[in-house]
Amino acid sequence: MGRRRNPENAWMPPHVARYKNGYRFRKHGEPTKHIAGPDASQAEVWVACEKYLAGLVQKTFTFADLVELYFASPQYTKHIKPQTQKDYYRYSQRVLAVFGEMEPDTITSPLVQMFMDARGAEYPTSANRERTFLGIVMKWGKARGFVKI
Repeated sequence: MGRRRNPENAWMPPHVARYKNGYRFRKHGEPTKHIAGPDASQAEVWVACEKYLAGLVQKTFTFADLVELYFASPQYTKHIKPQTQKDYYRYSQRVLAVFGEMEPDTITSPLVQMFMDARGAEYPTSANRERTFLGIVMKWGKARGFVKI
């Protein structure tokens, strides 16, 4: 439990503090943001805080984010040969076109099978390699806690 606010500052919204240049929103895990000048009224500070909070949109963790983390990991950069890295990057383009905006936990076996059926009708070898890449990334993400399934 945190300490109580000074009674003269009790009117301020949560996570808002006064400083020499005005008022700022400061919350652990989020950037500090100046929201109002030093001569702002209480109502103006509340309105500015609400506008700032309305602008904060929580970005969901997508499969594209997982692939980006995998490509930056030592497992990829140090333990895989350069030609294989190029191949994986090529496979990732097709997989990201289909699964890129999905959350990793929502990618299920039936969805992967539908991808395999559609892709495998024309390019069966590419479909198998892309599915293998998808499995490698998902397994890597599960071992690090990014994927729950």
